[in-house]
Amino acid sequence: MSGPGRRGTLMDRTTHLAVRGARSEIGSHGGGDLAAVAGDLWQQFTSGGRATLWDLAVLRAAALSPEVAVVSREPEPAVLRYRRRAAESEAAFAVRVASHEDAEERLAHTDPDSAAAGLAAGRRVFLATVRGDVRPPGASGTSYRLFPGAGDASPTLTRVTAGDLLAELG
Repeated sequence: MSGPGRRGTLMDRTTHLAVRGARSEIGSHGGGDLAAVAGDLWQQFTSGGRATLWDLAVLRAAALSPEVAVVSREPEPAVLRYRRRAAESEAAFAVRVASHEDAEERLAHTDPDSAAAGLAAGRRVFLATVRGDVRPPGASGTSYRLFPGAGDASPTLTRVTAGDLLAELG
């Protein structure tokens, strides 16, 4: 979140909001003002009015590839494989992928990250992960990750930022 600071300056605030099931000791870190900011951020980011990084990754994947694999952890760990259908537009394909429903294949796996790495091994891919822990052997292409991990060291995947994903839409 960015906003004006002192005259002629810009303050940058990075805030992590838990998706579910987390608790914060916000009272011990600034009390009411910080709680109000967190509440406002939560409202903004959960209102459905903003594109998420997931949305950007799905749009890019669906636009550039006829096949998309999604690691799903709920209700049970699996890799969902989607293939664009003959009469399906890129936008419709993206909506279907984002829904986590109607996949052509559902590959149940106790470690879906390693299953996804296996699917991507030796292929040209766009890999988007929360943590950069998926490192497909021999894969080339583009990688986006929200948090660092072992896959960041891949010499064959070009890492992009959230800004890069957004810029591609413009």
